[in-house]
Amino acid sequence: MRGILSVLMSHHQPKTVILDTNIWVAFFLRDDAFHYEAIRTVGKLIKQKYKILLQSPVAYETINILANRRFHLPDILKFIKEFLVIEISFAELLSTVTSYMGKVKLKSQDFIIFLYCAKITPDLFITFDKNLQSAVTQQLKL
Repeated sequence: MRGILSVLMSHHQPKTVILDTNIWVAFFLRDDAFHYEAIRTVGKLIKQKYKILLQSPVAYETINILANRRFHLPDILKFIKEFLVIEISFAELLSTVTSYMGKVKLKSQDFIIFLYCAKITPDLFITFDKNLQSAVTQQLKL
């Protein structure tokens, strides 16, 4: 996926970035098809001192997927503690939901991630999911 690295290299030094679950899962699982791309992407973000924001739904989903794959849970939790975990209440997301209902067609979990991006407005959002990336890019201009 050269596209992600080219975005990182060409984008104005973003201060904040949100990574989707598929980036984190690929980062941890060596047998994932996107493992090396995820390693390079996260490594570049850290090297360039981006503030990586971790949404609570992404943290929970990542923990669940990795735990089901028998990944060592203390390692996951130790790693996740390195990042700022963002919690947004349902009440806070409600106003955002009404702004995008009918405009964005995503799976439920992806729509939640989209809403977090809309509410937080990071400088950059990265995912391997083309539909989610397209929605975030088109609707939120990230």
